Amino acid sequence: LNHSGLRAVTDCSSLEKLDISHNNFENITSELVLTSSKDTLTELNISHTKMNCHGLSLFTGFSKIQKLIAERNNFGNIPENFSFGSLKNSLIELIIDNSRMNIQGLKKITECNKIEHLKANSNNFRDLTSDFTFGALWNSLKSLELIDCDLNHNGLRAATDCSHLESLDVSENNFQSIPENLLLGVSKYSLKKIEIELCNLSSYNFLKELSDCPELSSLNISYNNFETIPENFSFGCSKDSLISLDASFSNLKYHGLKAITGCSRIRGLYLFNNDFSNVPDDFTFGQLKHSLESLFISNCS
Repeated sequence: LNHSGLRAVTDCSSLEKLDISHNNFENITSELVLTSSKDTLTELNISHTKMNCHGLSLFTGFSKIQKLIAERNNFGNIPENFSFGSLKNSLIELIIDNSRMNIQGLKKITECNKIEHLKANSNNFRDLTSDFTFGALWNSLKSLELIDCDLNHNGLRAATDCSHLESLDVSENNFQSIPENLLLGVSKYSLKKIEIELCNLSSYNFLKELSDCPELSSLNISYNNFETIPENFSFGCSKDSLISLDASFSNLKYHGLKAITGCSRIRGLYLFNNDFSNVPDDFTFGQLKHSLESLFISNCS
């Protein structure tokens, strides 16, 4: 599909859903005019089109688009004067994974005020400063994925400071040097699902902060290093809300396992490849004896 084809497919006055993915719009310019479906289109897929910010700007005047799938494009040079235009007041779901987006692009996204579901995985958001926030998204975001984005602790703090966030996935970022005293933002009281696997986490203080979310039902901390969890560690508020816990490949020792048995509602427990070789003879699964439905504890000698 070329530029003329794009103009033609958007020239349908009743068009509601449009998928133009896997075409080549690398050389598209903002001079192309798309008009007829501006007030009818609600869902648009422009993924895998090599589109840049000029191509993206063609759709910022569309006033009804609620879902935009724009992954695997080239939005690495979004200028300061770029705006999501009418999309700021219509977008509910944005998928923009692996699109070479940087901090400038992320800041433009935070000017939208209705996005509930944002997936921006595999982009470059390194070096976020302590004053970064999710702006207009503070009150609308319900699920957020920032997997493999070079996030630092400022990005992690900002991601947990959205008032209605229920699901957060920040896996495959490097939080090895996270401050010991880092606290979650207001999301702490709304989060139901957290995925933070493969993040070089070793701070049991931050694990304690993560597990102190009163509504948390699903926690994935696999592929980290929690070898030093102390004997008196507790899963805090979430010990009575957790239903699923994945702590596989996390170098857990006996004290970590003992802390898990203090939870009362876990049904699915994943503990592959840890070290429970020093479990005492009188060990039991405590309160979990009555709730566990699935237990995976292989290769934990």
